[in-house]
Amino acid sequence: MNGATGKVPWPAVAALIAVNRLVEPMPEWPMVRWWQRTALPQLLGIPLAAINDDRLYRCLDLVLPPKHAIEERIAGAGQSLFGQSYRYLLYDLASTYFEGQMESNPKAVRGYSRDHRPDCKQVTIRAVVDREGYPVGYEVLAGNVRDHQTVAGMLKRLGARFGLADRTLCMDRGMVTKDSLKLIRESTVRYVLADRRGASERFPEQVQQGPWQTKRADPDTGEAMVEVQEVGEEEGDRLILVRSRGCAQKEKGIHDRMLSKLKTHLERLESAVRKGRLVNPEKIDRRIGSILARHPGMASWVCVRRQELPAATTAEVSGKKKRPAIAQIEACRACRACHRGQKGRRGYTSPLRYAARSTRRLPRVERVLLTLGFGRSAVVTDIAVFRQECSIAGTMIPMTIPSRQFRSARSYELLTWGCVVLQS
Repeated sequence: MNGATGKVPWPAVAALIAVNRLVEPMPEWPMVRWWQRTALPQLLGIPLAAINDDRLYRCLDLVLPPKHAIEERIAGAGQSLFGQSYRYLLYDLASTYFEGQMESNPKAVRGYSRDHRPDCKQVTIRAVVDREGYPVGYEVLAGNVRDHQTVAGMLKRLGARFGLADRTLCMDRGMVTKDSLKLIRESTVRYVLADRRGASERFPEQVQQGPWQTKRADPDTGEAMVEVQEVGEEEGDRLILVRSRGCAQKEKGIHDRMLSKLKTHLERLESAVRKGRLVNPEKIDRRIGSILARHPGMASWVCVRRQELPAATTAEVSGKKKRPAIAQIEACRACRACHRGQKGRRGYTSPLRYAARSTRRLPRVERVLLTLGFGRSAVVTDIAVFRQECSIAGTMIPMTIPSRQFRSARSYELLTWGCVVLQS
């Protein structure tokens, strides 16, 4: 990367992109306007008119050949400058969909859409993050790859770079299948896995009356915010329940929103019946069935039935508790933990503490992916993110570094930290 186009050296362009990723991440085309409002033109010695989006994209293309060298330098700088430890890793996936046809990109295909856009082609991005939230590595996969199918490749790449003998891996429930569990157990890696949704329903008594251990409390009120308890063992895995106040509030918000939408649709149906626009009982039943099909998550919560009254026919909604203490159970998450005799500073590390920390830190992967621009509602055009002429190759991705470490790092070392390239 010693060449230049015009009078602007490529390292200076890469530094511009890296600083943007650290300060205010955005795509390249608005970055052209953003950097003119900063001190970067004076600091980097680049004329304002010398930077356009094409130059930024070309710079991304140029960093692809030394990708492995950049990643090795990043890992070494993390250990020497910031004392980072890669013993504890979190793994997750995101997807980005395209409004174009993406005919020149073979990885852009239709698959399971996290953005609820199955009509658009997409790519899948997998990321590994350490416990402090620093990205360790990224890779672009085909858009139709399922979560559990990526576990084998991830283990192979992590083993080649860091080794698996002294690693603890934390993954979300989307990766947990019989085959993926077998692969993980056959490796030497320790793990904490979030089990499938509904797994906590197997332990209703423990959820309601079990010996919960408080791992995190509100500093003002003393109320428990994160609680854990071990409920048994299965195929060598220690089963742990994790309950948090934040999770309970999240589930309540989801249910309230879903119930509000269902109620709105049923009220429209009721209005149509009362006004005489819909009188056929069979058609009313079909409309009720259609409405319930659009809200499958409320099937175990409500009961909808049609009543024939003297004046009109109405649809009535009533609560239905199909499962015991469902609100308490849905606020819990079941985890599988296997630490293979890991020792910490005070002897053997408690799997309960690891489970509590793991479930709290999993959202860091999602936040990193959102910072990178890959996540919910990440609608992009063909040219805005991935240049069709080079397919996916050459897309630079940011790394997140706290401001206190930004100030303490050497300038060029930090700029190197700011860039990671997706593998084509």
